[in-house]
Amino acid sequence: SIEYLLHNGISAVIVVGGAAEALDARPYTNDLTLNRRLGFIRLALENGVSLVPAYSFGENSLFEQLLPNPPGSTLRRVQEWLMAKLSFSMPLVRGPFGRPVTVVVGAPIPVQRVANPTMEQIKDLQTRYIKALTELFDKYQPLYDPKAKRLRVVDELDADFYHRMAKCLHRDARRKERRMRREARKTHARLLASKL
Repeated sequence: SIEYLLHNGISAVIVVGGAAEALDARPYTNDLTLNRRLGFIRLALENGVSLVPAYSFGENSLFEQLLPNPPGSTLRRVQEWLMAKLSFSMPLVRGPFGRPVTVVVGAPIPVQRVANPTMEQIKDLQTRYIKALTELFDKYQPLYDPKAKRLRVVDELDADFYHRMAKCLHRDARRKERRMRREARKTHARLLASKL
């Protein structure tokens, strides 16, 4: 798991936008699904590992969508329904085209370890990450993808999103605490048994 890798000092690469972002991929567009992606931020805080922004210029130009699928359209609703059932998206595309892809990597964003991060800490780090990614994009876009439109974070948050996330964080912290107590009891029992 990612937690195992990070706990053991092994770097991990996460495609943050995932399946949802693939549905918005079109040549020369740079629409990111990033607002609702807080899990990687939380993992960075819990493990005290730096976040390193990276961007692949030209990746969205490798394929072209066959039909328009704007949010709310019938096609998009079907794609989102399938995505919910299958855990991956099914954009209707043609390609691949032999277009160049250039990956740029930014400076690491240092992260202090926080065993149970608050929603405020997560939002703060997410803001710093988005800012660093945007600056990286703005710096290299004229060089590597001059036809590209500007970088946009397109997923929207409803009014209760952060409240629901805070409840999940609280629940996860309680689970982690219970798990640690169980493991401590097992370790204590093993130590007692070894002394007998």
